[in-house]
Amino acid sequence: MLVQPIRDRAIVKRYKDEALKSGLRNYILITFQLNMGFRIGDVVGLKVKDVKGSHMILQEQKTGKSKTQFIPNELRVELDRYTQGMSDEDYLFPSRQKNGKYPHITTTQAYRIVKGIADKLGLEHFGNHSLRKTFGRFYYEETKDLVKLQKIFNHSSQSVTMEYIGLTQDEIDETLKKFYL
Repeated sequence: MLVQPIRDRAIVKRYKDEALKSGLRNYILITFQLNMGFRIGDVVGLKVKDVKGSHMILQEQKTGKSKTQFIPNELRVELDRYTQGMSDEDYLFPSRQKNGKYPHITTTQAYRIVKGIADKLGLEHFGNHSLRKTFGRFYYEETKDLVKLQKIFNHSSQSVTMEYIGLTQDEIDETLKKFYL
């Protein structure tokens, strides 16, 4: 089965709380993913200089496309606090390995972090992409703007985006029950 998004804000809070228990770097990794919605491969190699300012520019590895995205104010505050004392050239998510083979965490290490927290909370079908999907799910629930979400994700179609965030026909039908002109 494909990895799934978190669908409940209370579980998102519990997930973030558990991430904080595993260390500030892990908490920032999780919080960054939940609020930016990037692919993990694009995140692990970020440097402090990449997240300075109100927007960040990212070169997507999968698509090769460059994208500019706003950093939410609350995340900006957490990033500023986390990076205090770090240089612009420091990796945002440094490896804890002392052998120097990897200066920043790898996607495999990110998976271990993400999955380990999910396992502690009993979340099934969970992996790196679950955080990206959770971002999309809650973005859509708040805005109902599938076109903008498709653009944020660089998806080829709205149907791909709908499937990606786990939006079902029943949920669409439910919104139509409340609609009448």
